[in-house]
Amino acid sequence: MNKGKNLYKIFIKHLLDFIISLVLIIIIFPLLIFLFFISSFSTKEFGLFRQERVGIRGKVFYLYKFRSMKGKSSLDNGIAVLSNARVTKLGRMLRKSHLDELPQLFQVLLGEMSFVGPRPEVPAVMKILDQEDFIKSTSVRPGLLSPASLKYINEEEILSETDDPKDYYLNKIFPDKVKMNIDYVDSLSIKKDINILFNYIKILLT
Repeated sequence: MNKGKNLYKIFIKHLLDFIISLVLIIIIFPLLIFLFFISSFSTKEFGLFRQERVGIRGKVFYLYKFRSMKGKSSLDNGIAVLSNARVTKLGRMLRKSHLDELPQLFQVLLGEMSFVGPRPEVPAVMKILDQEDFIKSTSVRPGLLSPASLKYINEEEILSETDDPKDYYLNKIFPDKVKMNIDYVDSLSIKKDINILFNYIKILLT
């Protein structure tokens, strides 16, 4: 019975993801085009940035964002620090407002992601999880938002104030995110997803 209920919830969740992402893309399409061009202009590179992340059932996929940094670096490990010298002025604004995440609407539309779900991590970070936590964390589609992303909405600022951002992330923030992600999966709820979306909007507005 529980399995049947979960399948029904997942079906409704997928359907809502498709409808809402399609409507949003149509409404804000001019904004998406504008942000792509000004990202290209400010970074002097192609306006979209992609990075490998771990998705549902452990499958690696490319996560897309509007490009916010100049140049390329082997230090780009998925642990974002806002004070990075390569971040453009426009990029800083995009990252603080999370507008750089808007290309992921297309990934929600295509079924690679969901509006709400565990935020996808880079493969190197996911390797430190034990098998049980890895399987549970990747049992649903990754999301644009999660309870953890609300709690750590100022993550870049937090990391920029530490002596070793990578160590602080892996040993302090990431374990807490994993716990919250597992709690989310264990209590999957459309109502909870709606609350997370509205809380995110409220945070951005205030």
